[in-house]
Parts: sequence; C-alpha cells; structure tokens
Amino acid sequence: MIDTDNKEFQQALQIIQHTRRSLFLTGKAGTGKSTFLRYIRKNLKKKSVVLAPTGISAINAEGSTLHSFFKLPFHPLLPNDTQYSTRNIRKTLKYNGEKCKILRDVELIIIDEISMVRADIIDFIDKVLRVYSRNMREPFGGKQMLLVGDIYQLEPVLKEEERQMLRPFYPTCFFFDAHIFREFQLVSIELRKVYRQNDTGFIKILDNIRAGIANERDLTMLNSRVCRQDNNKPTNDDKLAERVKAIANYGSKEKYVHLYKGCNSRLDELQAGLLRVRLRHLDELAREKQDIAQRYLNELKNPYFTLPTIREGAEHIWHQFVIY
Repeated sequence: MIDTDNKEFQQALQIIQHTRRSLFLTGKAGTGKSTFLRYIRKNLKKKSVVLAPTGISAINAEGSTLHSFFKLPFHPLLPNDTQYSTRNIRKTLKYNGEKCKILRDVELIIIDEISMVRADIIDFIDKVLRVYSRNMREPFGGKQMLLVGDIYQLEPVLKEEERQMLRPFYPTCFFFDAHIFREFQLVSIELRKVYRQNDTGFIKILDNIRAGIANERDLTMLNSRVCRQDNNKPTNDDKLAERVKAIANYGSKEKYVHLYKGCNSRLDELQAGLLRVRLRHLDELAREKQDIAQRYLNELKNPYFTLPTIREGAEHIWHQFVIY
C-alpha cells in the first residue's frame, strides 16, 4: 500500500494511471520511490516493463537490465553512428518477433535508478521505440515513460575515454541532457516525506551528505556513534552492537540459530557520498590492481601454481587473483 495522505504520491499516481504523460519521480532515500514502483507494478492495468541500468538494481526492481532488454552495446552510443541510424537500426539489433511485439504493445516503460543512465542511452531508447512502434513523430514512439531515481545519488559510470567520446554531443553524461528532452519536458515530482528514518537530526545529517555540504558537526555526530576498532563493538549502544554483530553473521549468535530476519536496509546518502568520491578515481584504482596482478604474474614461477590467464582482447580489473 502507499500513503494515501501523501499528495506527491497521489499526483504521481494520477499522472501514470490517467494520462500518457511521461514522469520523472525523484526524492531522497527513504521517501518511497521503490514503494511507489511496486504499487504501480501490482495495480496498474497498463502493459508495462520495468528496467534498470545494473543487475543489482534490476533485481531490486524485479525487472530486467536496460542492456539485456534493448540489446544495448557496452560502448557509448554516438548520435552519428550510422549502424544505429533509423535506416539501419533494425538490421543491427536483429530483434526477434517476440521482442518486436513487446515493443509495439507496451504502454509504460519504467526505468529505475535513472541517475545511473547515460544521456546517449536515453536517446537510443527513444530511437528504438519510435522505429519499432512505427511512430516517428512522438517522443519515445508515443510510449509513457516513468523515470525513477535521485540524481544526488550514483551518477553514470564512465571511463575517461568514453567521457571524451560523448563530450562533443552532450554537455554532461546525465540522462536529463539527452537530446530528446529538448523536444518535450518531463513532468517532475519530488517525494519529500521520509519513511525510512524518523530521527530528524539524523535525517538532517543525511540531507547534508546528499547535498555535499556535511560539516564538522555532522561528522562528529556520526563518529560519536562508532567505537574504537579495538573495542570490538560497532556502536556505543550495547544492545544495538549485539544486534548488529548478529545481523552481520546472518542473524545468528551461534551456528544455525537465526535470531533476526534479514531485510533490504540502506543508507543511500552515505553509500552514494562515498561512491561519488571513489568513482572519480575508478580508473586509477583499476590500474593499481592491474600493476599488482602483473607483478604476481611475472614473479610467481612455482611449477605447482596455476596462474590466471588473460584472454586476448580482454582487460581485467582483478577483483581477485586466484591461484590453483
């Protein structure tokens, strides 16, 4: 169920249920974006598909990835790429009859975690839907779009060379800079009521982290809830510390005895705040792992070891270096 007293929920619901207008539904963590999406899936009578940019986000949204549904390549989709022109796109994509029928019949396309979707992908989807819906005049082939996400959270993940490839065509890589949005304007609704937390002080801290304006007082408050590592407790609250340790061990204090049920619990602003910094150094971190792996490959000469092999044309990130 959704909160019937929440006017933003009701406005969004009216647009999706009773119009064909496309909607951008946003809001900070815990404001009910996923709840709204689940309600739409369960109660809406329109033919719809749910998509997301990554495997994990697709699982959470109970849908498919954008890449698998549209057969997206893993390189930037430049507007001047002739193999994906309106003339050649059918020959390039080679959708089967079932996929063509889905694209013709679908009425609503939902994309979750839209903040991670690049502008060129949005323009590509617009082109695909126009061609396969046989409706070249209307944006997205006349299909209704529901774009869900928070642009203050994770941004599109791009290598520097990919960013350079897109720069002549797009001012930024964010979805809202897609060329299609020069033709028409999305309706935008921001969910404001936070359901996930009820501590107003903590919500304020998360808001500051989300906006990149966390101050010394915020950090001091967060750190006051964390014990020194040698204390072997994650928090000064003994009961909470006991519960946290049990949850980290699949809800149990002893083997096969599970005291707590797991749940999908997130602190998106904290995660996103850390990742937004880390993503800027992603290529550098990958190169460090590659350098370390190369040293292992060069110096581990024991005949009893079987080292990892690198396939021709592949580039490894080396999350693990497995030796048999």
